[in-house]
Amino acid sequence: MKHQGDRNNSAYIIGTLITSNGEFRLNCFLKKTSENLFIDRIRIEK
Repeated sequence: MKHQGDRNNSAYIIGTLITSNGEFRLNCFLKKTSENLFIDRIRIEK
């Protein structure tokens, strides 16, 4: 994990996904409810 943060009802995580095909930038955006976090979007870039 390289970065993380949150604001209002959302959060994000930025990291590196390492696979046998190389390294990829991973962005995961989350939505908060009163009790849980849910994945809103996942973006993987070369």
